[in-house]
Parts: sequence; structure tokens; C-alpha cells
Amino acid sequence: ADLLLNEKVEINASDEYTQAKLNHLLKQVNFRVRGNNLLETAFAMGGGFLIQYWDGEKTNQKYITQEYMYPITYDSGRLIEAAFSSQKVIDGKTYIYLETHLRDPETGLYTVDNTLLKSNDSKQGSVGSLQEVAESFYEEHGIMPKWETGSATPLFQMIRPNVANRTAFNSPW
Repeated sequence: ADLLLNEKVEINASDEYTQAKLNHLLKQVNFRVRGNNLLETAFAMGGGFLIQYWDGEKTNQKYITQEYMYPITYDSGRLIEAAFSSQKVIDGKTYIYLETHLRDPETGLYTVDNTLLKSNDSKQGSVGSLQEVAESFYEEHGIMPKWETGSATPLFQMIRPNVANRTAFNSPW
């Protein structure tokens, strides 16, 4: 990974204004460190994802490994729609967070659905059965349950080693 993304690698834009914005954004999301970590992990595990989002104050980026991605639609090896899972701690409680990126078949624009699931199991560290939190919970905690991105480009990018999948030739990863 250090050979692919290190201090000598330059990421350039075509004009000074865009370059300044790009440099600021890359620093804001700690891309040099976290991107390099994701590259190393993704190559070891078969893949990973960069996912851009608005955290309520600024643009941010998630670095997700492949085992937390669930493909929904792919075409000719290109991932079109996907769901990503993670854990989110709110008010000291851990929730399962599902982020689903779907493309509208008519407009081609992406929507991101955010779902928080809570466990009904009272045992510490146990998932048990899950149910979605109440609608009011999203508003109380500043979470948008649905975001119409207005973009025909997905807000996720796949990183994977340039090798064939020997066990599933038609797999997008």
C-alpha cells in the first residue's frame, strides 16, 4: 500500500481553485493515513470502499472493508447499488447502522437510505433480534433517514486488488 499511496503521490486537479479545495478535503478526511490503511486492508481482504457523506458540519469519508458491504445490483463487474453496515454509538448505546445506496431506475440519481437498528437483547455485547428505531429518534439525533443526493454518481468507490476472483468469476470483487 505504501507504494500506491505515499508522500510522493500527487493528486492533481486542472485549476488552482479546485486543487485548493481538493487538498483541503483530502486533509479534512485524513486521506493520506486512512486511505493508505484501507488500501493495505483491502488488498489483504479482497476489497474495500470509500464512502463520502455529510456529517452535519462538513464533508467526511468512511473507510469500509469488504465484509461490511452487501451488493444489491451490479452489472458487468461494476457495482451499481450496495448496502454498508457498521456500528454507531449514540448516547452510550450501540446501534447497527445500515446505509443503502440505491439508484432510481427512472432518473438514474442516487438516494441514500440510513437505518438504525437496536437490539432487543439485554445481554451486553449480544445482538439478539433487531428492530428499527422510531422515526422521532432520527430527528432527535440529527440523522437523515433518506437523502436524495441529486447525483448520478454513487457516493462510494470500490478498492480492490487487480487479480481475478478464482472462486466466483462473475463476482464484482
